[in-house]
Amino acid sequence: MLFKYLMAPIALAGKPFLSSTLEGFNQSSSRTHLLYVCFQASVACYPPSYGGDQSPSTRPDYNNPSTRPDYNNPSTRPDYNNNGVDFSGCLDKIRQVKGPLVASCQRQSIRDANSKLDGLYEPIHSLSTKLHVSIRSDSSVAFKSTRSLVSLFNNFQGIVDTIGKYPRVFRRSEAQETIFEFNSQFEAILNDYSSAGVNVQQVFSQSTNVRFESWQQVGFTFPEKFGFYGDK
Repeated sequence: MLFKYLMAPIALAGKPFLSSTLEGFNQSSSRTHLLYVCFQASVACYPPSYGGDQSPSTRPDYNNPSTRPDYNNPSTRPDYNNNGVDFSGCLDKIRQVKGPLVASCQRQSIRDANSKLDGLYEPIHSLSTKLHVSIRSDSSVAFKSTRSLVSLFNNFQGIVDTIGKYPRVFRRSEAQETIFEFNSQFEAILNDYSSAGVNVQQVFSQSTNVRFESWQQVGFTFPEKFGFYGDK
């Protein structure tokens, strides 16, 4: 046994090194056979995915904090919120943009108006992502936040009305692409609520401020999927 462990470093060096070492030994054939057996045993002990010619120094160091995720850092964890999702940041952004957006449209400043419209995408996308994670984790989040959901669409109705009032400002392809992206986010949000068991038609039937036909007129398609057309 002692001889076997003494030979382990030699075995790790690989077959070429061992062969040259054996040639230097003036030993009996039985001793040579024993060395060869030790070499084969050491090679068989390499873990999967490591070849016999791979240096141990090249293996991942899982004890090094810089090479593994820091799960104590909130940025590396899913954004679960057991109390629901905060809509206020997104709603505030929509309210802040509405006035300047109207002013840009009145000046016929196409680039400025489209830039302000683009600025609303990120907060809506962020809200959509957080809702998706939270509702999948706890479906009750959807039922508890239906009033906030309606408030989101109520506030964005003002943006839709502005787009409809100034069609020449938003008829460029860039604006239509932005509307398409908004459409995908709103559809994803409603899909999550519907998947959780919320009757979204009933939820929005209680609101007189959201006019989904006007959304369709400026390029949104998700209301048709959920049967909202003609209910206002």
